[in-house]
Amino acid sequence: LDDISFSSQCNNSNAVLPFGTTPRPNGTTTTPVPCTYRCNDGPCIGKEKRCNFVPDCSQREDEIDCGECDFEISTCGWQDDSVGYYMWARRNASSILLMPGDMTTNTTKGFVMTVTEGSGSFTGSSRLVSERIASTAASCRVTFGLYRNLDKNGTLALYLEDDLELTTKLWTDPRTTIGRTWTPITVSIGRRRSGFRLVFISTHVGSITASDISIDDFKFVECNAQSIGHCEGFTDPFNCSNGNCIHQDNLCDYSDDCGDNTDENSCEKYVQMCNFENNAEPICSWSHDDDADFRWQRMRGDQVNNFDWYDDFWQLYGPDRDHTLGTSKGHFLLLETSAPRQPNDTARVVSPVFAPTTSGECQFRFWYHMYGYDVGALNIYTRTFIGGPLTLVWNQNRERGDEWLRAKIVLKVQEPFQVLIEGVRGSGYEGDIGVDDTTFTPGCQLQIIATLPPFVYSTTQSPYCNATHSHCTQNTRQCIPKDQFCNFNIECTDQTDELSCPLACNFDQNTTCLWTNDRKQKLIWEFGSGRTASSGTGPSTDHSTGSVTGTYIYLETSTGNFGDRAHLISPLYRKSSKTCKFTFWYHMFGDTINTLNIHIRSGGIDTLIWSLQGNQGDQWRQGTAYLPTCASEFNVIVEGIRGTSFTGDIALDDFRFEQCYEEPPLPTCAQAVGDPNQFMCQSKHCILQANKCDYELDCCDGSDEDNNICYEYQRCDFETDSCSWEPSSGSEIEWERYRVNAMPYSRRPPYDHTTRSQLGHYLQLRLNSTTQRDTLATVSNYLGVAAQQGCIMRFWIYFKSSNNGQLVVGYRYAIGDEIIPLPFSNYQSCQTNAIQCSWQRIDVSLNAILTQPAEIIIGARTGADRGGIMAIDDITYTPQCVQYNETMSTPSTTTPYTGSSTTTTATTSYTDPSTTTATATTSYTDPSTTITTATTSYTDPSTTTTTATTSYTDPSTTITTATTSYTDPSTTTTTSTTSYTGPSTTTTTTTTYTASSTTTSATTSYTGPPITTSTATPYTGSPTTTSTLTTYTGPPTTTTRTTITASIETLATTSTAEITTTTYAQCAQYACYNNGICKPPSTQIGKPICECKPGFNGPQCENEEASPEKNNLGAILGGVFGGLGAIASVVVGYIYISSKKRAARVANASAQLTDSSLNGSTKNATYNETVVTDT
Repeated sequence: LDDISFSSQCNNSNAVLPFGTTPRPNGTTTTPVPCTYRCNDGPCIGKEKRCNFVPDCSQREDEIDCGECDFEISTCGWQDDSVGYYMWARRNASSILLMPGDMTTNTTKGFVMTVTEGSGSFTGSSRLVSERIASTAASCRVTFGLYRNLDKNGTLALYLEDDLELTTKLWTDPRTTIGRTWTPITVSIGRRRSGFRLVFISTHVGSITASDISIDDFKFVECNAQSIGHCEGFTDPFNCSNGNCIHQDNLCDYSDDCGDNTDENSCEKYVQMCNFENNAEPICSWSHDDDADFRWQRMRGDQVNNFDWYDDFWQLYGPDRDHTLGTSKGHFLLLETSAPRQPNDTARVVSPVFAPTTSGECQFRFWYHMYGYDVGALNIYTRTFIGGPLTLVWNQNRERGDEWLRAKIVLKVQEPFQVLIEGVRGSGYEGDIGVDDTTFTPGCQLQIIATLPPFVYSTTQSPYCNATHSHCTQNTRQCIPKDQFCNFNIECTDQTDELSCPLACNFDQNTTCLWTNDRKQKLIWEFGSGRTASSGTGPSTDHSTGSVTGTYIYLETSTGNFGDRAHLISPLYRKSSKTCKFTFWYHMFGDTINTLNIHIRSGGIDTLIWSLQGNQGDQWRQGTAYLPTCASEFNVIVEGIRGTSFTGDIALDDFRFEQCYEEPPLPTCAQAVGDPNQFMCQSKHCILQANKCDYELDCCDGSDEDNNICYEYQRCDFETDSCSWEPSSGSEIEWERYRVNAMPYSRRPPYDHTTRSQLGHYLQLRLNSTTQRDTLATVSNYLGVAAQQGCIMRFWIYFKSSNNGQLVVGYRYAIGDEIIPLPFSNYQSCQTNAIQCSWQRIDVSLNAILTQPAEIIIGARTGADRGGIMAIDDITYTPQCVQYNETMSTPSTTTPYTGSSTTTTATTSYTDPSTTTATATTSYTDPSTTITTATTSYTDPSTTTTTATTSYTDPSTTITTATTSYTDPSTTTTTSTTSYTGPSTTTTTTTTYTASSTTTSATTSYTGPPITTSTATPYTGSPTTTSTLTTYTGPPTTTTRTTITASIETLATTSTAEITTTTYAQCAQYACYNNGICKPPSTQIGKPICECKPGFNGPQCENEEASPEKNNLGAILGGVFGGLGAIASVVVGYIYISSKKRAARVANASAQLTDSSLNGSTKNATYNETVVTDT
């Protein structure tokens, strides 16, 4: 089982059904369910109400001995479960050496639970186990006193063991308060919906020594999950379904504050909720800040502390469990402070961009864990510029205990901003910090495709320029807009506006043209000329000059380790065009070449846009990386990754940006063909109206995608869900919604189309080695009748493969019908490692088909390449399209006979004028079968239709035949139905309406003993011919089954003619090798089929079969099939004799069956079988 869900109308309840009240069907017996807990006065309440902090028994005994204890009278349900020398025991304080007294009474007469010597002969762990606790509230915690003085080496930890035997460590004694005093301890338990026990474990290693580790005054605090709250005095109350009352501030924060989880159910309006549990999106929309010293890691509790019992001795820091699940299997962000981290090193993750907010309704909530000797700091910042100053909005320093704590921050920022979570390493490695369950309230509004501008340090302002302009370097009187600096075009007369961001670089004279090495990486790009220092790798010349004296840069792999990286970072470029590309020449020669990557960094997020791996030969090759449309405020990062050895040098030369300048707008919008009223962007550029609201930045300022302009369009960008696009009926595999960075680069587009980053979402087929060729995968949506002309669907595809599949676009009027293909704009499936591969827009006109509600279908048929990329994003309908919210019809289906089944046949035919159609239907139906045949036909004038139906029906069969036909004038229709029906059979005949035509209808049926036959007299216009119903009542006859071969061939010829054009066109582009014959596909969307000559096979007859070797297989198979033939003969003979015996029994019973039918019985009678002859 997987993915079980209930609709939103189902209300969750934690209530327990009463015992013995479920009604049972009459005549059944059940075994009573044993009572798991019964009160002293008789009522059975079950174990889920035992120790749940609510007295359910009248004498309250269900809450006695549940673990809360001062140990003065008893152990209160705690039991020793030790094996070995040490054990837990209840002792008087006076019996423990140097203990001044217990914690409860502070006298030596008081009692405690202590670790003492037992009868075992080996050391190990001693266990103290509580009574089973049924459930706890989110606020639940336990408190107790801890004493240890003489025993300085033993460890003590508190674990939680649930009903599923999953163990989670809750607390470890840090051994910081050794001495003759009691230390109060508080441990968070949190929300626990199922039963569990608490277990204290003390471990000793080495020689046997006396222990004085003791606990006292164990209490549960705020653990009742069923307490009824009161909303009086609440300024922001929320009423839970179970009657509890909580603050609105506690909604949707990954904490079950209600106790029935109703506060965590309706969280659609909360943005960027992340519990770090989704493996496909490990850190959700957070991204790492590469300007920090190192990175946060996504971890599980059992990955942090994985040393079993040594864990208690050595690991005294970091979380052992997450907050979401409260177990060691849950995930969270961890600041790992072990080597090589140094004091004050920082790691940061960055949120997406949020819109300005000053109302105080935008709040950031998260849970944090800061435990260990060397904990540094946890800081929350906001920023409004990339690389600019960080504004501290929250801070926590030093250790806060071994528990998850909640933090809330009100965000007030007047400009678009990002939130940063920063962890700072302390003085040592025992200072891991955890962060989990981050959420933003509905008052925070995301700006999905927005990026922050880079920070520009202030310079001397020219008195001749205003705040939006800057002056040229030499000609200070010339002022140009700030966004025209570094925009790939020279505007300053002194040509200084592009000096800090060169268009090209050939690295001559050992200059990097202001590109810089990232010193945080372990390797750097170095200058080279001629051969590199290592043999068997690297170029012999540069690319620019082709000489040994020319200069290039390269990754020297003689040093470093496998996986070490070098980053070369470009200057900041402010603005680019819709067609910008970065070209370069690379040389990747050597046995251990690893990877060359090109990233674009924008808004603090790195997006991989080009990648190549492995030995590419001893030559220079050109690479082209296409930048996202209208990229702005970006850097390009060239990354080299070291392989396993020194023969992996990667060299680069001749960097250049091409087609990156956005031309200035024309004074007016020119009239385009078919689009006289072009859309004018805010930048005054003009685009076609057809390009509005398609999620493509045709206006680089984004004004063509403004929500105020696009509100009438039906659009889906797949950023939050799949909208109303769902898998179609008949789809063999499903499209899946992915975040870009959830898949390896080689298996996905470099970025999604909407956000043009690795954080965006889209649909993709997950292909693997088991995916069959020509497998259909589709998604669909529903449209109603178009109110006006002009309904167009637009969507974007990314198809990349050496032998990819076909794009499928179609429609149908009933769910499950065959898909009718739709014409669409051209596209190209680029080859693997092709020079250019990008998102392409597909346009589909839907005007002609929306005469009735239709299912609109998009998908693909897979090709031979299982490693291909087939992705879809950003589907839009123009405003003329009308969404259909009702239920689509489904066609009739045909169920093959399997005994006592129902067969339904539905036929709809349209015949053009002057067409002759002959249809022959022959059916044999086994006993106890119901057949329903419905035929609807429309026939144009001058059409001759001949229909012959012959059916042989066994006993106990009901046949219903309904034929409705409308025939135009001058039409001749002949309908002949011959049926053999046994006794007690009902036959319903034909109704025909004819206008100025001749109709002949003849129905002949054999019946056994007299029965009631109903006859419908057809109404006919003038003139008409009405046939009569003739009943043959003679002896049993031989029924002849006639096959009209000529008519069937005529029908086949007609069908073939209808698809001749498609078939020839497809076969013209589909090669069948070795004289194979190309035949049309079974559906209009499928591929042609090759019929191979003997001795060849394969989809295109490309494989020659191996010649069979001589062996004894023929003799063996002959013997086997000979034996099977003999067995078959015996079986056939037995069936024949059995049928004769059954016929004799039927004849003897015929009179009785006739009487039954006359008395109104509805039971179908049996009859004597007749001989069937094929002619």
